[in-house]
Amino acid sequence: KRCGSHLYYRLKELNLHIIPVGLFEDDSQFTFNKEVFIEERPHYYHFANDTVEMTGDDLIAEFTNQ
Repeated sequence: KRCGSHLYYRLKELNLHIIPVGLFEDDSQFTFNKEVFIEERPHYYHFANDTVEMTGDDLIAEFTNQ
């Protein structure tokens, strides 16, 4: 309600809308299971749970190879 960030972005070619999870008041329905752009994170930055780790190239390939 107060952050001022964009509400969503759209990948036109795939007609895909991506919505930040922070927009939802109840985030209990979501599971954090994927990290993207892992090559850009600091070496000391790790999450407690196990996730699928994707580089930026991996992420782009996932959306362009559908």
